[in-house]
Amino acid sequence: ALTRNKALRKARGRWIAFLDSDDLWHPSKLERQLEFMKNNGYSFTYHNFEKIDESSQSLRVLVSGPAIVTRKMMYNYGYPGCLT
Repeated sequence: ALTRNKALRKARGRWIAFLDSDDLWHPSKLERQLEFMKNNGYSFTYHNFEKIDESSQSLRVLVSGPAIVTRKMMYNYGYPGCLT
């Protein structure tokens, strides 16, 4: 968390996306997510993700969150974590 927080303080762009070393994104993930956000007037989104093993094979475990996240949930509980 320390490194991520330091990076956030230095970020200067309009959008921020978190990509950890163990993440694997679909090639059009960012494009599709940004298009969705712009078309719907959102400044924050997150989505479900599927767990994979070390060889990028699906473990058939889908991790999801609620359809709506409030500021209270984000500030008080750190929810939804980092599903971006």
